[in-house]
Amino acid sequence: MRNRILLLISACFYYSGLMPLITWLHRHSSSRLLVVNYHQASGKHLKRQLVYLHRHFRVHFLDAALEELFAPSKQKSHEKDRRLPLAVTFDDGYEDNFTYAYPLARELRLPITIFLISEYIDCGAAFWWQDRLLCHAQIELIEFEGCTYHMHRQEDQKSFAKVVDAQYRLIDEPEARRDFLCSLGQLLSIPNTIIPDVSEIPASMLTWVQIQEMQTSKWVRFGGHTLHHLTLSSSAETEEAIQEVVDCRLLLQTKLGHIIRVFAYPHGGIEHIGHKGILAVRQAGYQWAVTTVPGANTSQTHPYLIRRISSDSQLHWLIVALMTSGVWDFLSYLNWLVKRVKYRKILRMMPLSLSRKG
Repeated sequence: MRNRILLLISACFYYSGLMPLITWLHRHSSSRLLVVNYHQASGKHLKRQLVYLHRHFRVHFLDAALEELFAPSKQKSHEKDRRLPLAVTFDDGYEDNFTYAYPLARELRLPITIFLISEYIDCGAAFWWQDRLLCHAQIELIEFEGCTYHMHRQEDQKSFAKVVDAQYRLIDEPEARRDFLCSLGQLLSIPNTIIPDVSEIPASMLTWVQIQEMQTSKWVRFGGHTLHHLTLSSSAETEEAIQEVVDCRLLLQTKLGHIIRVFAYPHGGIEHIGHKGILAVRQAGYQWAVTTVPGANTSQTHPYLIRRISSDSQLHWLIVALMTSGVWDFLSYLNWLVKRVKYRKILRMMPLSLSRKG
């Protein structure tokens, strides 16, 4: 329902001619950079989305776009192309980035950036068990299928995740999957609210062979996304967060043969980053780090808190047009303004003593 409403709004703005006008105003208001973020690429609308972005924006690799954004004004390139700069990114490194996004990047001659979870490369499937379930375990030691796993060890978590994943894939019925996950939650002593959606099945990840082919094409660049997709703010020790970020960069640089300059925080919200996340990125030597906080970027944006517009390959291209036009920012501002007015009305209705306490 939400997407249908957004599609209707998008169509009204686009076909009325208002969207191009707002896009023009957005472009000339200041020096800005938009970063559009995807995860999996196999949705039926991805090609039409990328065609639109390629036509209406000046698409760069993310690191090149950020270099231009943060360059001193005297060093900025004054190209004849006055379109707003934009970068396209994909998080996690799913195999369909190779089978769907990569062919489109070559066909459209459109640069893309993929953020890799270095320990998930060549692993076969994305073990969301590890970063969404096992990390919440409340016990140190687990006996499962005749083996013992120490949950404070990353390698044991990874091994346990493979065993769990193999069993989960054999279950077809949603109800049986739910029962399996609930029993697993009891084994790990975690609350039911942590249990993942039973409809979500781990997807295949990229291999080093595929990554090397994409790099050779010159249309794909890569960034770091930690070793195991660890939520940096929730790591038990700051040293663990730093190791996840530093070792990921070192491994990628060794395999790819060049400096990796950009990083994407797992999950990407401010609450998932924390001071540990920013400290780890700085310690690792990255120049920039991207979040999932929505909005456009200016030269005043913190280099370790770059904003991105979250998209989906299943969305209609008109919705992506709305999200990148500046209309989205305008609607978000109106939403903030309405909330602010309501908040002030509530304050006026409160007794003076209580409002002062707030």
